[in-house]
Amino acid sequence: MPRALSHRRRSAVCPSGQPRARAGHRSYRRTVADVPRAGAQLLVPLQVRRCFCRHAPCPRRMVAERFPTLVPGRGRHRRGVCSALRPVGFAGGGRAGARLTRALGVPGSLRTILRRVHRAPLPTLAAPRVMGLDEWAWRRGRRCGTMGCDRERHPVVDLLPERTAPLVAQWLQAHPGVEIVCRDRSGLYAEGIRQGAPQAIQVVDRFHLVQNLGDALERLFLRYRRDLNTLDASRNRPAAFMPVNDN
Repeated sequence: MPRALSHRRRSAVCPSGQPRARAGHRSYRRTVADVPRAGAQLLVPLQVRRCFCRHAPCPRRMVAERFPTLVPGRGRHRRGVCSALRPVGFAGGGRAGARLTRALGVPGSLRTILRRVHRAPLPTLAAPRVMGLDEWAWRRGRRCGTMGCDRERHPVVDLLPERTAPLVAQWLQAHPGVEIVCRDRSGLYAEGIRQGAPQAIQVVDRFHLVQNLGDALERLFLRYRRDLNTLDASRNRPAAFMPVNDN
């Protein structure tokens, strides 16, 4: 059995912020997956000591020493593997990312990749110049909210819990600098934009523009339905043949 790595210190730090626990109890072996070497998977064994916590107010009685620079708490992968799995999850998702890491020899299952993605810090985004507003469902058919995105750089800027004009106006007032707002045909968003950003130009997105065109053509054809039916009947009527007189 290969020799396991162990900590030089003879004490463990309590996660609740209490003083170090120095009374040793027992140790156990912990295995951490590392990035592959020469196409082979590398496992790093760690010898972890358990210590008694003698601080009376602390609810913990047993503290295990940690290796914060090597592996996160309760993690099974080294920090280098965690940093490699996160961009794979953002690029390919769970199943595709798991197939890619399996082919590259990097340890990581579907759930591990998704956990790395969920624990990623949210980026700080500036207020967009061209903003898109549309509804989206927190729970389909029961609860709808509002999604705002940057139409120039295409990231989602914010998710609002409701689909109301005052909430949209409040968000626009807190984030000045929006010059153009692309929205659907909802009057709620139009009123919220007029209240929160009266200087912004309101435009309709391509989907609803085509939908408006289709609705207008449908109303036009229904208005002249009788004339269209008459024209169609006259075109389908067989031509009359005149008798030919040989004399």
